[in-house]
Amino acid sequence: MFDRTCLTIRRFHVAVFTAYLSLCFIGSAQAGVVDATKAPWNVVGKLRVEGVQSCSAALVAPNLILTAGHCIYDRANKSFYAPAKLHFFAGLQGNKLLAQSQAKAYTVATKTLPEGEFDENALLSDWAIVELVYPIGCMLGYMKVTAPLEHLPEKLIAVGYPQSDASQLHAEDHCEYALEPKAGSMLRLKNCAVEHGDSGGPLLALVGNKARIVGVLSAGTNDSKGRYRAFAVPSDRFSRSIQKASKSCDALRPSFP
Repeated sequence: MFDRTCLTIRRFHVAVFTAYLSLCFIGSAQAGVVDATKAPWNVVGKLRVEGVQSCSAALVAPNLILTAGHCIYDRANKSFYAPAKLHFFAGLQGNKLLAQSQAKAYTVATKTLPEGEFDENALLSDWAIVELVYPIGCMLGYMKVTAPLEHLPEKLIAVGYPQSDASQLHAEDHCEYALEPKAGSMLRLKNCAVEHGDSGGPLLALVGNKARIVGVLSAGTNDSKGRYRAFAVPSDRFSRSIQKASKSCDALRPSFP
């Protein structure tokens, strides 16, 4: 038997109109399965590196997706994978999907990612903005990004494709800030049951009837008291890079499939 919780948010669609939507979480009380073929979840998808690994990602502009830096990083060679090896699948639900595109470029915060012991400060560089060959955000829409310090949300929602249920999109809507957000620090989350595969997925803040991306899921570990904590890179680390690389649908129209 499934628990069902419905929220109403306002979706800002790239295609001129605005719609009010009922967001229904269908699944366990901890992490609900959502319909990835329906707005606004359809802008979240799976990012796959050819024959190597997969993570979650979300459209943040007509031509851009947001993910975690380690999702596109080759630790064996201590370098990032070539864009041609990256493929984004939007609205993936079972064996169906709404759109897909290969990557053609990306922006990252650092040339190499650290290895070894957990380093919260180093995780601030664990983000990537990936430019797609096809601007599928013009068809599906995309999520807006806002700063986590602007206001405390009524609800935090972590969205991704967990390794234990890799073909279904999950929305963990019990997340809370373990510590109040502050400039220059990772977003530390409690009651947020994320796992491998969720990396790169968006952390959404729900305030009133609006949902915005405030971070990207990066890592999880137990704290000194043995309590599990998830970590997300705050949006102020990558929002300017999104603005710089974003293009309008009119400007991108010649590259439509």
